[in-house]
This record gives sequence, C-alpha cells and structure tokens, in this order.
Amino acid sequence: MEGEFETAKAIYQAQPSFSPRPITWGNWKSDPQTWFFLCTFHDFYDGMVDPIRFTWRLADLHRNTISPNGKFGFHVQTSRAAEEWSDTWEECFTKLIRNVLKLEWEMRGPDEDLARLSASLLEVIIPRLLRPLETEGRQVKPSLVHGDLWYGNACTDITDGEPKIFDGKALYAHNECTVPKAILLLVSTSHTDTSLDELGDWYKVRNRFGRNYFKWYHANMPISAPEEEFRDRNILYSLKYNIQASVSFSESKKFRKDFMYDIQILASKYPGPYPEYPPKY
Repeated sequence: MEGEFETAKAIYQAQPSFSPRPITWGNWKSDPQTWFFLCTFHDFYDGMVDPIRFTWRLADLHRNTISPNGKFGFHVQTSRAAEEWSDTWEECFTKLIRNVLKLEWEMRGPDEDLARLSASLLEVIIPRLLRPLETEGRQVKPSLVHGDLWYGNACTDITDGEPKIFDGKALYAHNECTVPKAILLLVSTSHTDTSLDELGDWYKVRNRFGRNYFKWYHANMPISAPEEEFRDRNILYSLKYNIQASVSFSESKKFRKDFMYDIQILASKYPGPYPEYPPKY
C-alpha cells in the first residue's frame, strides 16, 4: 500500500492533472491486517482515453521526470519484485527479472526447460539487448514510469476532460519498458511453425491500448537507439509482466507456457555467446 501511495505521490507531483491527489495510507487500528489508501475522488467517463491526449501526457511524464539520485529503481518496494537503486538500466532490469523468476519458481515449482531458458535470459539476452542502450555514447534516462499501465488504470476525468492514471507500481526506468504493458501488452498467439523473422505475426493486442496508442506515443517519444532492436526489447520488457501474471494466476498453465515461449524466441535470435557483452549482474 505504501508503494501505491508513493507512486501516486510521485506522478501527482510531476503532473498534477494526470493523477488523483494521494492523501494518506495506513491500516485499521481495529484490524492491523486491513489496509487502506485514500486519494481524491474523480468521476470518470466509460470507455477508452483519447489516444492523442493520453500518449502526449504519458510521453511528457517520461520525458520530464528526473530520478532523485540519477539512478534506476524506486525508494520503496512497489511490486512483488523488490526494486532497489541501480547505477545502470541493465542492472536494474536484471534484478527485476531475477526476482520475479524466483517468485514464479517458488510458486509454480521447478522446471528443467525454464531453468535453461532463465540462464539464457539473464546471462545472454539481457546483456545483449540492454547494454547497447548504454554504450557507444548512448545513455538511458531514468524516467518515472507508472509500472502497471493497462487500460483499466487509465480513464478520462468528467470534470476537466483530462486522462488520469492510477493504481501504479512506479520506478525510474527506461521509458520503453512501460510500452509492452501500456501500449501493446502483446502475447503469443501461435506456438506452431512461425518464422522467427516475422515478429508481428507472433503477437496480438490483448490490451485495449492498440497500435494507434503506440503510434502516437512514439510521435512524442522517439524509439531509443539501436532502433532496429526495439521489437526485441519490447518482447524482453513484456516478460516482467507476463512472469508476474504467472505468479498471480498460478492455477493456470498458460502464463508460464507463454513467457517461456517468448524467452525461446529471443534465445533463438540471440543464442550467444557474445564476448563483448559478458554477464555483469
């Protein structure tokens, strides 16, 4: 609950018209195990937020927020994955993925194929895809991201007509890491004979934020270099959310199957080893 309060506080301080104002949080004196979060009341329209206005505000949040210490992470835990301060984005994301994989393993039980894919993900794929973002003169700015931005967490305020986001799990991160959840939320559609070159055919939009939102977001926030690896980074970033879904819905086998397939896609394209990108974290 503290994480949700601190998320709302950070977003509200950055853009007051983009978030309800958080008031307080705590637990009941009569029942210490019952927690509450209190914020200003807003009446919302039914339906989707306007893609142009919403993505402009989202890009503005990402572009103009500054990490308080120049690092990646957050000052309190905001999700099941413990979020600590890290000097590089690669280090931060590696910690997040390692933590959610550990939680998923504990919840769902061991799996030989998952162990193999996890090693490939942590030791080969993440260094190969994320280190180029922060080498050869490139930098990643730690931007404040909502962290759980799907269509149910974004609505239009009836009073001022502005989009509002809420129910977040913030961290200072590479702005693109919110794209799989907020803009595309892509999942595997076919586990049959599919060319590894046709990325667009592997995924479908399951979130109501469709490709129109994606287009308008990047009209305001350009794709990071190397641009040609954006789609693969998109798959990589979506893993955090899909592994967390496997933890939350442990009775279903679908989520583990899906995220393992996505790791396999990346492992097939980036088999390694890459001496120039050795594992560091």
